[in-house]
Amino acid sequence: MSKVQNFNEKPENISLFYVKVKSCYDINQDFDISFECQQGTVLKISLNFTNENLCYVLAYPEKYVLWKNNYFLLNWNEKVLIFEIQNFRGSFECKINRTHIFNIYIRSYQNIIRVKVFGNVKIKKALLVNKDITHPYNTINI
Repeated sequence: MSKVQNFNEKPENISLFYVKVKSCYDINQDFDISFECQQGTVLKISLNFTNENLCYVLAYPEKYVLWKNNYFLLNWNEKVLIFEIQNFRGSFECKINRTHIFNIYIRSYQNIIRVKVFGNVKIKKALLVNKDITHPYNTINI
């Protein structure tokens, strides 16, 4: 199953979005989340579930990744993955479920036009960047 989100307006950056997982038994396969511009993939995050609550993370392009943690624990009661990607002048800090995973430098982040999710997951919502990421006017329901 694949879900593609196309943005109607050019976002500065995607700062926070949720991936709702159907159930822990449905997630036997890995899944990828790609941020894409017209020229190709800007950032790709691959999640590899090794058991019911441990997940390893891979990121592309690898040469620009500074790892803080390459895994996180998932609380299956919530069935939600929360991705926080904060931009600090082209250097991005990525957190998954509040665990700092990596920092990465991306040049063409301004050109992100779509997010693709490959795997057995459903995207619940996405937010465009704002200083207050909880502000309801920035929510895109998909």
